[in-house]
Amino acid sequence: MNITPHVARNTIGRSSAVADAVAESAAHAISQDMRKLIEQGFGWAKTIGAWPR
Repeated sequence: MNITPHVARNTIGRSSAVADAVAESAAHAISQDMRKLIEQGFGWAKTIGAWPR
């Protein structure tokens, strides 16, 4: 299988677990955009929605 784990890139002062070649790829950019959409849904559910109770 050719699967790359999804991790966010650390750009503040430390070395990152994500290689430059991976971070610059179009697939990683799409993955980050999708991650943001998913995280926004969870954030809404935790602050406005009734989940979890």
